[in-house]
Amino acid sequence: MADIALNGDALTVDDWCDRGRELFQAGNYAQACDAFDRAVARDPRRGDAYFGRGVCRYKLRRYRLARSDFDVATLMGCETGQLWSKFDRVSPEEEENREGA
Repeated sequence: MADIALNGDALTVDDWCDRGRELFQAGNYAQACDAFDRAVARDPRRGDAYFGRGVCRYKLRRYRLARSDFDVATLMGCETGQLWSKFDRVSPEEEENREGA
């Protein structure tokens, strides 16, 4: 994937998902989230892209957004999203405190 120019028009949904997974594995969660955003923009029916973005958002402590992505991933048939959407989340107040820190 490193050989692919990150020109938005040149990349497919699969390319963006692969890039998101690579960035996630490297610990670059915000950049990975951006890659999954592009995958979702290319094909809003790709449950795996929503799931990937949800995991990135979870790591970034954006719990409400993560949960939303997991729910959409589940609706799109992503079984892994179904498991994640059942995890307990912090309350909105705790999330706001974490985001403000």
